[in-house]
Amino acid sequence: MIPGQPLTTDRLERLSPQARDRLIVDLARFFHDTHSIPQGEACEWLGIRFDGERTAARLAETRGKPTWFSPDAVAEMRPALMPLLDHRQRTRFEDTVRRFEALETDPDNMVFGHGDLHGYNMALEEDSLGLKLAGVFDLGCAGILDIHEDFFRLSLISEDLLEQVIETYQGLSRRKRTLRRDRIAIYYRAFLFHLMAGKSGQGLRHLQALLGRHLAYKASHGPFG
Repeated sequence: MIPGQPLTTDRLERLSPQARDRLIVDLARFFHDTHSIPQGEACEWLGIRFDGERTAARLAETRGKPTWFSPDAVAEMRPALMPLLDHRQRTRFEDTVRRFEALETDPDNMVFGHGDLHGYNMALEEDSLGLKLAGVFDLGCAGILDIHEDFFRLSLISEDLLEQVIETYQGLSRRKRTLRRDRIAIYYRAFLFHLMAGKSGQGLRHLQALLGRHLAYKASHGPFG
């Protein structure tokens, strides 16, 4: 067990500038270190036969996009989801479906990642500077995935936190990876709709509020709205 508190939006907003900067660097380094694990080694952990570029291509084909928003998954969720959405949200859902389906997979994007890094899978502990990242847990979704899929859940905490972690991460990477914000945003929107399909009441309203916050942020910070 890792002692500590989860990272919530309220806790993030109460951090001092120094503690916030430290958290951003720690998160970026965590992503960088996990993504730097050689694919052959990760395949060995996961019981996947590794034969170089062929494996990378095969993994991109089967795991290059989240399966929970595949065409079959969308067809299954649509009847339950549509009655929960207003007209604008339905339009946004269909737009997300189109954008998701249009995304191409790329073997170069495939990395070993946590796969579910949100605030409640982090443990924060106090020191003289404030709260700091003590560790992460729940590796049940860890595996080889599209690098963009590993980041988007930070939006559940803060859109600005995600952006700062991406900027810091890109500075750490020797390969000078340039992450696609539009792809990360599509994954996040798809994830919110995926979660909405099984929710009602306050849980549904919370997810709809997160979607609204995300759309407002994107509208004010970039061309992808």
